[in-house]
Amino acid sequence: MRGGALALAAVPSFGLSAAACSPSGGKPPGTVATPAPGRLVFLAETCPTCHGHGREGTNTGPALDRLRRHWDEDTLVRFLHNPAAFKLLDPRLAALAQRYRSDMPPLFAADERRVRALARYLLQE
Repeated sequence: MRGGALALAAVPSFGLSAAACSPSGGKPPGTVATPAPGRLVFLAETCPTCHGHGREGTNTGPALDRLRRHWDEDTLVRFLHNPAAFKLLDPRLAALAQRYRSDMPPLFAADERRVRALARYLLQE
């Protein structure tokens, strides 16, 4: 009797563990979510170092949420290519630069498609 109770107790536990550890999160086996192209650029350009992996901000860089209030895609692309020039012209960005002392690096080396993909990703709410 005792062995039977242990065997029954192990079955529900195993089922919950398998579901909790499923990498697909309930999707069919073998299904893997592909990150958006802009998210891949965000990671490759090491943006999370200053802005956090979830764009939540850190002590080094501001949160990157609700950007549509201040940016359209074309203007954000120009900013990403040359952040220092924008900081000089925009009082809001100058204030952020005072709060976060780390300078935003320009994305001169990144091609236009990558920068546009990053801008689209950042503008998603």
